[in-house]
Amino acid sequence: MAFRADEAAQAGFEKAYRYLLPEGANADQRRLIRDKLEEMVSICGPIVEGYPAWHPFLIETDAANWSPMTPNNSPSFKNLDHTIYFVNGMLTCPYGHGVNELLDSINNLQHSAAFFSAVKLSNIVMYHQNAVPILIRCMWHSSILDDDGTISSRAAIGLMLEREIPNWKNGIYCESWEDMRGQFLGYPHGARSSLFVNQHTGQLMKNMWNQIIKTGILGVPR
Repeated sequence: MAFRADEAAQAGFEKAYRYLLPEGANADQRRLIRDKLEEMVSICGPIVEGYPAWHPFLIETDAANWSPMTPNNSPSFKNLDHTIYFVNGMLTCPYGHGVNELLDSINNLQHSAAFFSAVKLSNIVMYHQNAVPILIRCMWHSSILDDDGTISSRAAIGLMLEREIPNWKNGIYCESWEDMRGQFLGYPHGARSSLFVNQHTGQLMKNMWNQIIKTGILGVPR
């Protein structure tokens, strides 16, 4: 089945909206949460299930191993809790413990292609009355995003190569495009596109990866 970005984005939004509603939310609270979530989507892009391995949010994950879908267990993000993921952001709703540590760690995190911010949201209850909603943003440097809001081929391919090529030193087996699609396109995804990259960029990434495999620098096929 073909990947339909609009349908995937809408399905992700409705699932996140239901997840963020605190128990017993009244009509006004529901409306406020929906409006706030729509605002965050307009700023941070569609809601997703997981990130491509090269995304700045996964900067602290081990490039020599299979990448996790989210950064939850990496040092700067260890205090995430009850989290919704966007293409270029996260909304997390931890209880009081670790909030200031999380804010400090995100605001001090550095990446060559983007910078980060984390702020507490005021005057709104999300997930639970005692949770503290925090918006974390990945703000790309100029000219990284295409006109459709997806990440440009230059950035996506450049970051993919930065992460994968150093593995030539230890590589024994290379992985096919079909096996690596989630790692390169993010989740959810189709054959050559996702909510992170469009068809044009995805096809260029596929072409590049297949050429790299042919060189043998990352090892032999399984």
